[in-house]
Amino acid sequence: MANTESGNQTVVTEFILLGFGNLPELHVPLFLLFLLIYIVTMAGNVLIIMLVVADHHLHTPMYFFLGNLSCLETCYSSTILPKMLSDLLNNKTISFFGCFLKFYTFGYLACTECVLLSVMSYDRYLAICDPLHYAAAMNSRICARLASSSWITSFLVLSIIASLMSTLTFCGPNEVDHFFCDLTPLLQLSCTDTHMVRLAIFAFSSLGSLPPFLLTVASYACIIAAILRIPSTTGRQKAFSTCSSHLIVVTVFFGTIIAVYLTPTVDTWRVLNKVLSVFYTALTPMINPLIYSLRNREVHHVANIERGNQTIITEFILLGFGNLPLLRILLFLLFLLIYIVTMAGNLLIIVLVVADHHLHTPMYFFLGNLSCLETCYSSTILPKMLSGLLNNKTISFFGCFLQFYTFGYLACTECVLLSVMSYDRYLAIYHSNEENVGMMIHLLSGESLDWVVLCWRGPSPLLDNVDEFIQARSAVSDPIWTRPLWLALKGQK
Repeated sequence: MANTESGNQTVVTEFILLGFGNLPELHVPLFLLFLLIYIVTMAGNVLIIMLVVADHHLHTPMYFFLGNLSCLETCYSSTILPKMLSDLLNNKTISFFGCFLKFYTFGYLACTECVLLSVMSYDRYLAICDPLHYAAAMNSRICARLASSSWITSFLVLSIIASLMSTLTFCGPNEVDHFFCDLTPLLQLSCTDTHMVRLAIFAFSSLGSLPPFLLTVASYACIIAAILRIPSTTGRQKAFSTCSSHLIVVTVFFGTIIAVYLTPTVDTWRVLNKVLSVFYTALTPMINPLIYSLRNREVHHVANIERGNQTIITEFILLGFGNLPLLRILLFLLFLLIYIVTMAGNLLIIVLVVADHHLHTPMYFFLGNLSCLETCYSSTILPKMLSGLLNNKTISFFGCFLQFYTFGYLACTECVLLSVMSYDRYLAIYHSNEENVGMMIHLLSGESLDWVVLCWRGPSPLLDNVDEFIQARSAVSDPIWTRPLWLALKGQK
């Protein structure tokens, strides 16, 4: 049920995110594309955070703010992309509370990024235009105050905007023509007069975004003017290289934000607005670590430059099973056989589950997901193990941490997925009479996709219809201890 009756009015209890429209042929390519973007975004930003924290040569104001930006981008992407991926798997509904929570979180992080980017531009202005006073003007205490003010100011602005949005009533259509709960589509669905609310929101939004934008423009105007006054070409190139990466991020982020929110709301521009929204919700968080790691010499060489008496590790050596040359061939053949059997067996299960409609049941649906997971799991570990047995024991710093992240992610996913499969078997055996088994299959088949996405995402507000779900479970006489399980998976207390 999407709506509940309240007198003569129908109050909306959930929204439907239309996303990119009814184009089923594009769902799989878009899912794979945004999944890749999400993985690259998370891996890149987490790597930047680790480098900034671990390497004392990066303990400077510029990289302190960059670490804050990467932390922000990690939260930013996790607010939008997981739900977008779920929508592409046809789970388009979101509860009223979940929608407004995502709107608040997205707005808060977007406003924080606006302020933080302006702070970073001011930092670059001081570094280039006033280098003699830079160390005193940007000491650790001032940097901490500027970073914290970015988060606190945005929190206050978005709290006011959220309180204004909470005064609106939604009693009509519940289809949000966007891939996330954005401000303009939500205002269009309100059945109350939004004129005064729009004016108030515009005023507070301008307060949170216009001053940072003007400060950023002024900072870079002074930076460019100072660079042009440098007599030598080499000096100009060196000065510009210190801020060019940040200038690219600022241009992409503010450019798309202005194009979406400061242009007139016209129906013919809705598709274009969605495309532009992808830039500041998905692409900007992804290109941020790529630009800073590729354009900045300090990050680019942090893994391979020897400074003073300290050598930075650029690769690791996997000792494996030790120096046992007599066993290497036997172990290589053994693990090669295991890998071939693992891949062949799991791929065969996946093909059978997909091809045979008799296997389109909850048990085999979860089994197909487990086989897909095991295929990736084995391909993460065994190929490098086989390579190590052939004396190729080295692995790059980035490759080692990427393998660690992938292995941990898949292992955690398998733990959750196995628990879901065990509960599926519990229902099949505990409710063994024909009537209850039929009801159990009906319930599980409608929720199987939610369960699997939940396993791969981890505990999160995925099951937006948790109350109906609990009631449905009660219909098949689940014991009382199952209710805390559903609430825990929902992320509630």
